[in-house]
Amino acid sequence: LDQCQPEELLCYTALGHLDAGVVYVMDPSCQCGYTLPQQIQLFHSLRPMFENKPVLICYNKIDVMLRANLDAEDKSEVEAFIGEIEKLQVQYQETEMSTLTGTGVMKARNMACEMLLQQRIEAKLTSGPSKIAEIADKIYIAQPPIAAIKARPPIIPENAKLKILRRKVLLERQKKAAATEDADPSATGKRIHPLVDAEELQNRPKTQRQLELELGDDYEFELQEHWDIPNKEHRNDIIPEFYEGYNLVDF
Repeated sequence: LDQCQPEELLCYTALGHLDAGVVYVMDPSCQCGYTLPQQIQLFHSLRPMFENKPVLICYNKIDVMLRANLDAEDKSEVEAFIGEIEKLQVQYQETEMSTLTGTGVMKARNMACEMLLQQRIEAKLTSGPSKIAEIADKIYIAQPPIAAIKARPPIIPENAKLKILRRKVLLERQKKAAATEDADPSATGKRIHPLVDAEELQNRPKTQRQLELELGDDYEFELQEHWDIPNKEHRNDIIPEFYEGYNLVDF
């Protein structure tokens, strides 16, 4: 730790205050620049921060070096390291992965999540009854009597009911028109719109897109078209900036 930067020391200190799991990544190939004994020593120096936290030890870079292919000296170092962790009674698991090829990465993630979830479930089960007993006398759950419970069906406006009924009728007419078209090809083009009748379709105001297609180059979008003013002829009048010596923006 004496070679760590202040930012790294801050991260290590934060581990002691986080309710989370620890994924300790080791490099058996030692391409990271640190030998296996140095990586193990780093783990032991950080071990006080790992108390009451599940630890997942990941052996990375299996595309370069597998743990089973380590030489006798390094293999004995790892076995002694695992033996020390078992003596500490720390909840831990081991896995291998390669971040370069992606092998075992998702497995490591799932293992870490399962370990953390299991630890939190156990913590809730052990501390749950005592906490409930502390606040049981302070909680009151109000329940209305059965006689006061009334049926509350959804409120649908009458206009909406009529619209739904009309759509059903028009859909039936649409099906009949489709059957007639299949039986008589000369009836093509007489199909009824499935959602609106002919009168409603005729009285429906045109959209800006329809006006643009009809007018072509003569189309001009007017923002004042839908202004609600007493005299509609004044909608396109130019708004002055000053009126009777007053700035209209101030009002």
